[in-house]
Amino acid sequence: MRFCSSAKTFPHLDGTLQGRMNHPVELLHPVPDRCSYEVAALAEPLAVVLHASRRTNFTATANPKVCVIGSGAVGLLACSLSIALGASVVTAIDIDDAKLKFARKVVGVTDTWQVPRGSGPPPTDKDEAVKRSREMAEMALEDFGMRRGDGFDIVFECTGVESCIQMAIFMARPGSRVALVGMGTPVGYIPLSSSALREVDLIGVFRYANCYPEALSLLGSGKLPGIEKMVTQRFPIEDTERAFETLRRGRGDNGELVVKVMVDVTTSQPATLIQNGRAMVPPELA
Repeated sequence: MRFCSSAKTFPHLDGTLQGRMNHPVELLHPVPDRCSYEVAALAEPLAVVLHASRRTNFTATANPKVCVIGSGAVGLLACSLSIALGASVVTAIDIDDAKLKFARKVVGVTDTWQVPRGSGPPPTDKDEAVKRSREMAEMALEDFGMRRGDGFDIVFECTGVESCIQMAIFMARPGSRVALVGMGTPVGYIPLSSSALREVDLIGVFRYANCYPEALSLLGSGKLPGIEKMVTQRFPIEDTERAFETLRRGRGDNGELVVKVMVDVTTSQPATLIQNGRAMVPPELA
């Protein structure tokens, strides 16, 4: 397997920011009639959370209570998928109120909880950092009206931040599952005893496998709330650099929320295919 646009690949393999590309047919999946190309582009991040839901054996618990930590594109898709799969409660947690508002108004989650911004940087002492994460989790659970020792059936951790991973474990009820969807902490300090003694399963998630057909079917089904509004910014291919800068900044030019940035690679000019190092005009344009 070779990853397009990866700097690890030698010789370098260009990515998909182009009008046309030659792709192995066995890796292609048909887009449903009721699914636009723009929505279909969400199949990749949706495949990630779909794979995570399978790993947690989501449907084994009837109408589970779900908590999603992190309300970026992947976290919001986790919320939407959980609702579509029949969760009785879907709660979103983030530090950004604008993202939580999107989760409430657009996706339709049951509850949201904003991590206090005034909490400051995590303590340098690892045990004190875990203690703070536990206190945050207890505050959130109390605000949700849950009793001490209670919690969620499934927690999707979608940030990869160490303190959020710690909090996810404390948000889970005994005998539940935590899916580690986010990546970013190569070596984490986690409350393993709290997980083991309460039989909270920690489940690793890396990309996806055999998820695209179901992801595309869901995208065309109308069952995913808010999916048509997930793309918040659109740029022509000529402004690709500006698109990446907007994504990095996390806010639009006028301070608006950024969830998913789309680069439009369509072009009115005849495009070429690259095959075996030679430029080829597509058959329909020949």
